[in-house]
Amino acid sequence: VVAVLTAAEYRSAELFLADAKARFVEKGGHISPRTMQACKRASRATRRGRGPGKQSQHLDLQRVCELPLVRSPWFSNGPVWPKRALTVSSRWLLRELELAHLKVGHCSDKGGGIMELFLPVSKADVTALGAFRRLGCSCNEMQQDLDTCPYHSMTSQLSWLKEQHSSLSETDFADLPVFPTWMGTSLPRRPLFKQFVMQHNYWASLLNHWNRHEPSCSPCRIRPVS
Repeated sequence: VVAVLTAAEYRSAELFLADAKARFVEKGGHISPRTMQACKRASRATRRGRGPGKQSQHLDLQRVCELPLVRSPWFSNGPVWPKRALTVSSRWLLRELELAHLKVGHCSDKGGGIMELFLPVSKADVTALGAFRRLGCSCNEMQQDLDTCPYHSMTSQLSWLKEQHSSLSETDFADLPVFPTWMGTSLPRRPLFKQFVMQHNYWASLLNHWNRHEPSCSPCRIRPVS
């Protein structure tokens, strides 16, 4: 069975084997030492020659500069000003879940190129208490344009939202998503990473991996090239 899964290019065939063993034990079965040894050999065989993980490939963040700075989403359910969303999420290492739940009231500009974000939902926050992060400008450090600096991208996005919703009360404005879809709704998780790889054929293999697996990828799980 493991050999068939490996031949079908399942990169986690040993996980299916582990799940099968767990289900067998739950039903009262006993796994003999001989069977355990066979399972270990099968797991080693499926890992042999696999190569580097596709979800941890290097992602050249310098190529963000090549993306167009436009308001329109690149595809359905994508965020408006998609380049800003990618710049903020990739350079500040925000997970898709964190960026999707980020609202205007969670952002506080401390001045001096420092932005404080409150993350109400975070994968690392198992107690659901929320987490604060202070993140800074990288213009001088990276010698990059303002539209590829996460701090200036965030301030530009907040200013645009203020112009678009000037009639809202302060409470309602604070409840707006920072990176909404074209319909003004919160950003779904899946399109965030997908929009990045769709812009360049260089990442076509990552897009194929995205379509074949659960939408658990995010820019912060992709190691940036320094």
